[in-house]
Amino acid sequence: MSLFMKLPPKAGPAMLFLAAVFLLLLAFPVTARADRGVIYTEPVALSEPGQKAFIVFNGTEELLVLATDVQAARETAVLEFTPFPAEPVMMLAPDGALDRLQEVLNTHHVAYPQLLQAEPGKAAGGGESVELLLHKRLGMHDVTVVRVKDPAAFVAWVRAYFRKNSLPVRQLTAQEETVVSDYCRRGFSYFVFDLVRFGKEVQSVPPLAYWFKTPALYYPLKVTVLYSGTGRVDLVCCGDGRILDRLDYHLDQRVAAIPWRDSNRVTLNAAELTAVTSEVAKIVTGEQQLQAFRYEGPLSFRADVWVDPHEVWVEVNGRPLELDVPPVLSGGACFVPTKAVWEALNAQVRWDSANHEVVVVKDELTLRLPVDPVAIVEYDPESGQKALRYRYVAYLNGERRDLSALAAAYTPGGRASEVPLRITNGRLLLPVRLVAGVLGAKVKWDDKEWKVGITSGIFAGD
Repeated sequence: MSLFMKLPPKAGPAMLFLAAVFLLLLAFPVTARADRGVIYTEPVALSEPGQKAFIVFNGTEELLVLATDVQAARETAVLEFTPFPAEPVMMLAPDGALDRLQEVLNTHHVAYPQLLQAEPGKAAGGGESVELLLHKRLGMHDVTVVRVKDPAAFVAWVRAYFRKNSLPVRQLTAQEETVVSDYCRRGFSYFVFDLVRFGKEVQSVPPLAYWFKTPALYYPLKVTVLYSGTGRVDLVCCGDGRILDRLDYHLDQRVAAIPWRDSNRVTLNAAELTAVTSEVAKIVTGEQQLQAFRYEGPLSFRADVWVDPHEVWVEVNGRPLELDVPPVLSGGACFVPTKAVWEALNAQVRWDSANHEVVVVKDELTLRLPVDPVAIVEYDPESGQKALRYRYVAYLNGERRDLSALAAAYTPGGRASEVPLRITNGRLLLPVRLVAGVLGAKVKWDDKEWKVGITSGIFAGD
């Protein structure tokens, strides 16, 4: 799969990052969903002949259309919940929207390479703890939107919801509570509850459409930890080529242990997209690229689909670097987690707890970096007297250097941040040009892709 790359840092109206994502979720006959959580009101074996979804994303807003064909062993009711990063506006989707999507895919012969065919593998404070935002009926759907501020209160709210709707009341399992707590911890405090009653025959549930604000292309997958079993997820994405590259990398490296497969890319015009649903015209204009991604295996995912078009990416010698703390742009500099970059450049990094400093060793270079400022007596030209000041310093092969001056030495124009050191979530961050420069590596900022490239040795042309 291709290595992605990025969005410009200042995207004006003409450069607005647009993406439309179609997801066709076809599950094998197991009790599972690849898009939403399910709280079963009684022990009933469910199977799903088909799950289908359609997503449109423009960098700040998303339109999500969900539809499911469901079959039950006997009549039953299922309460589905879907976490959202912001409060959604809901409506019934146009009749036949996903059928028209399938026609578009067929027309453009979107397919996976034959050689890649494989068998499936085995909250905020204040107010009510659970705030009711909306309750209404949309066709077969009895929809309730709540904002969850306290996961423990959410459990009590669900029990009350069961009683109100004459459903068998039971305790939520520890795993179900963990899933809700995890989403709340990550800032997903809005939940949509969709109560649908199913019969024995296969029913095509009319799709719901959700519109909501989001800084990233989002689709919930971690919620499937509630289930065991295997399934298939077909994600068809239509948008700018940069989001396709980034989504490609995200799916393979962050979402699941089993690699996703990708199809050929084709180009669609605006008329083909709006034929699926006219709502698309409000978000996507002009021609867009389309590519499909497929997952087959256990319906258990490490992460949701969360592709942020404004995330700074770091590459070391051409390879994307996975960081547990994101880079920070500040004062014209890009601050990066030092340990990950230094180790990628084959340096040894250790923490000296006695001296409260980071020690970096590579070849004949030793860098000692205290994380606390030191007191230095300096001459003040304005007063003509000496003054005590606190500054960050570094020791380069034993020689003390002012950290700001050292950072400036590796920065074009000799500019450097007044505060050249940051600590975020226990990680030390420094300007990338300093981090790379002390080890003799070169740095290139790609303004178009919003990417930092670090090269050393033969990769830097040395």
